[in-house]
Amino acid sequence: EQRKFVVRRNPYDASRIYFLHPIEGTYCELRCEQITLPNVSVWEFNETRKRLVAQIGDKPDMATIMASMERQRLLEQDAQNAKKRHRSRLKQERRRVGEQVTAELTPHAPISEDAPPAPQAPVRRDIFYEIDE
Repeated sequence: EQRKFVVRRNPYDASRIYFLHPIEGTYCELRCEQITLPNVSVWEFNETRKRLVAQIGDKPDMATIMASMERQRLLEQDAQNAKKRHRSRLKQERRRVGEQVTAELTPHAPISEDAPPAPQAPVRRDIFYEIDE
């Protein structure tokens, strides 16, 4: 007699599946044979395997798939770092240009040592000064 078993998986982690125990009714976690493998999504695993089959023409082994995925992750990390460096350079350039424009638009009066201090207007503390008169 054939029995059907319920097996589920998390699409974000292809390294484990969950088997529904027929008697106890609880899910048991089953890991792949190499427990040192990093967590990888089912989509990423399938895409890497398809790409390797197209390149190699033969069914790739797990080590080849994982090495290819690691290379892809390194490429993604390098691209993110390059993007951050580019943004930083743009920010520095904008700041430099902004400082130049501010320097051009801000009048600079030469300050000499023997110049008299600037006259100070009396401070009116009564905000209703004009209304009271």
